[in-house]
Amino acid sequence: MPRDGQRVRTDRFFPEYFNQKYAGQFSYQILVALSTNLVGYGLAGIVRRFLVYPAYCVWPASLVTIALNAAFHTERNVEVDGPFRSTWRMSRLKFFLITFVAMFIYFWVRVSSRALSINPGGPRAC
Repeated sequence: MPRDGQRVRTDRFFPEYFNQKYAGQFSYQILVALSTNLVGYGLAGIVRRFLVYPAYCVWPASLVTIALNAAFHTERNVEVDGPFRSTWRMSRLKFFLITFVAMFIYFWVRVSSRALSINPGGPRAC
């Protein structure tokens, strides 16, 4: 197929489809746009019970994001039984921030120690 840059030339191969008089009318273009959108919505509605409702169809990364958003947007702060028969009253946001900072420091120290073990004298020791 001949190409103009990245565009495929269709006017040489399909003139019976693209050179119709009615295809340039505004009403035809609106009806084509509406019909293709409505067909898409109809097909999405048909397959919704197969793709949306079963929990096993949701990807694991999406489940993590959904759980985090649900935890942050819940109004009630339920007490949670912690280890050693203690009760935690910490908010979800405070718990998230503490664990985020701890994980950031842990991984930053791990990566920087690995980089220093490759070159113990630092960048100027080469």
